[in-house]
Amino acid sequence: MYFDGAERLAPDYKTFVFTNDPEVSSFYPTTSMISGGREINVTGQYFTSIQKPKMFVNTGKLFVSEPCLVHSFNNMVCISPPVELSRVKVDRQVLVGFIMDAVVLQPDLDFKFKDDPVYYMFTEEGNVRDYIGGQLVIEGENLNLASVAREVSVTIGKDECKVVSLSDIQLNCVAPDNIPRGLNKTGYLTESGLFEVRIEVGNLRFFVGYLKYTTVEMHTILGVNVGLAAALAISLVIVIIMTIALCYLRNKTFGSGIGKAENRLEMMEMDNRKRQAMVLPFLDFFNYTANMICDGQADNPVLNRRLQRDTGHTKSLEQFYSLLVDESFCLVFIRTLEDQKKMTADHKATVGFLLSIILQRERHMLYLTELLKVLLAETVVKANRTGRRGQCLKEMIL
Repeated sequence: MYFDGAERLAPDYKTFVFTNDPEVSSFYPTTSMISGGREINVTGQYFTSIQKPKMFVNTGKLFVSEPCLVHSFNNMVCISPPVELSRVKVDRQVLVGFIMDAVVLQPDLDFKFKDDPVYYMFTEEGNVRDYIGGQLVIEGENLNLASVAREVSVTIGKDECKVVSLSDIQLNCVAPDNIPRGLNKTGYLTESGLFEVRIEVGNLRFFVGYLKYTTVEMHTILGVNVGLAAALAISLVIVIIMTIALCYLRNKTFGSGIGKAENRLEMMEMDNRKRQAMVLPFLDFFNYTANMICDGQADNPVLNRRLQRDTGHTKSLEQFYSLLVDESFCLVFIRTLEDQKKMTADHKATVGFLLSIILQRERHMLYLTELLKVLLAETVVKANRTGRRGQCLKEMIL
């Protein structure tokens, strides 16, 4: 630099380097909710030479995001900006670009805005729900149009409720095991002493109600008391029946009556011993599948086929199987097949049959059960909305 004719060099004679203009090759995901706030991963090159990169959406009016965060030479993360609903039509492609200092890029890539998700308040009295363990179910609509499970944050008090699945109408999360005092998200004691349940996704915030922990010990004691009461009631009924039977038999002739009574009591005792000796049958996977799923067809080719490890399809099938055990992919896969108008009911039943075989063979019964619960809930809600209860029953049977 020159100051009034005097030349000054940078310390250690450092040089200034010009790089190529930054480029954007792709970004993901390609959808966002109207309210914005979704993380968009951008891929390209020469990102490290940018000072303040930003993402913008052009809908006739320019909506600009907060500055993006550069992670490396070819990766940065931007936050989708909120847009005005009157300026954009839902589920329509919009123009997206990036402002990178003096460089403005507008790649020819699809980007769409979806309806905002809506989470419903708890329907219990006072919006207070009892919780005794397991998964907490929160209902709503449009929940996964522009978000996935890992993008949704659920807090109970100040602790996290880990989200395990997210469908269009339902969120499932696992609440913390420990039972602290009733707190809100900031850690302060609530007036009611209950836990505030809050949800964050993108720029949206929801309060859905309060959670009340009920200790497992209380339910265990209650279950034991109910069991004892039921056992006593059954015993009392049996005693009464036996007393009536004995009185009736005594009205018969003394000799033959006694003999018949003894025979009946002996037969009852033998039947009781047989019942006590009975145990539930346990079948191995092959026979269980043949009886319960293949309708007793033990020679079904699906059960007897063995995959040759040296075939060229083995690796592809293993990769496909790793996708099937991912809940998000499996649900999208099933819904996509359901939307195919050319697939008949028999085709759909065959796909369900094969999925059941695969998941049971690999001991994924709990995972298969969770899939069925999500799909069944969606089918019921869809039937109620369209008034097709008969069709709903048919789909449930299939």
